[in-house]
Formats: sequence, C-alpha cells, structure tokens
Amino acid sequence: MAGHRPAEAVENFLEPLRRAVFRFTKTVIRVSPGYDPKGNPHALWLGTAAPVPIGRDRRFQILLSQQYAIIRFEGRRGPWKVRTLAYNYSLYEGERAILGYHWHPSDRVPYPHAHIYCTELRRHHLPTGRVSVEQVLRMTATEFGVDPLSRDWEAVLAETQAAFETWQTWR
Repeated sequence: MAGHRPAEAVENFLEPLRRAVFRFTKTVIRVSPGYDPKGNPHALWLGTAAPVPIGRDRRFQILLSQQYAIIRFEGRRGPWKVRTLAYNYSLYEGERAILGYHWHPSDRVPYPHAHIYCTELRRHHLPTGRVSVEQVLRMTATEFGVDPLSRDWEAVLAETQAAFETWQTWR
C-alpha cells in the first residue's frame, strides 16, 4: 500500500492485515516504534511475538511476524510504500509447532519456504511460493478446522488478499 507520507504508507499497509487477523483473534498487531524510513528495517508482530490462540476454541495458536522497510516508490505505488523484507508465520497445536512459513532472504535460504514439524500434515494442502497472512489464516479454517471469530472472514480475507496482490512488488 502506498501513501503520501511514510506514516500513511505504514498505516495503509497495516489496515488490511489488522482486518484479516481480527477475524481470527482479538490480539493486536504491534509495530516497531516510529515511521521514519531511516529506521529500516521495521518489524511487526502479533501480540507479544509469542504464539497467540486463534479461533473460537483456541486449540491452535499462530505466530505472525514480519520485517518491512518504508521506501520511496514511483508511480501510483508511491511516493512512499511499505515493502516486506521477511516473514515468519507459524502454526501451533497447543504448545507444539506443526507448520511454519518463512521468508528471510538475507539468510542462507533466500527463498520462501515451509517447515513441516510433524508427520500429520501429509493430508493437508500447503501453499508454496510467497505466502500471505491471508493464505495462512484461510488454511487454518479450511484445512485445520479453526472456527473464525467473525462470519465475514471469507469475504474479508478475499478482499485483503486482493489488496496484497495488487500492491505487492515481488511475486
């Protein structure tokens, strides 16, 4: 998402994420202090950066974190834009990690990848390539039976996923 000022770009980036996540947990997305591009990279995380319960029965927990940069950008995607630099989306059943989607290109594995932490996942359909928060949340509902907190979760995820796809600059 773009903005006329750095702070506006960050808020435009966060708004769809907050809407999507709020359908599954009332835990707040937090960001590193400030909107100064000189402070890059910035971070966002859900709650206290520890896994938080999702859905009505709270059987599953999710850990969501991203690193991002506030950058100058030309055209309709500017003059300021938020660019994702790395992410960690991990799913837990109780205390046990079962699945993680990671992208941390500055490390030795520069491409988006999944970690499967248990063998029970062989019957589930896992996304590949760059993964959005919306894809992970949708998967928790459709593949793991998480009961979202809101009835409009599918429409909201479709809308926020479309925004992600429209504004991303790397596919």
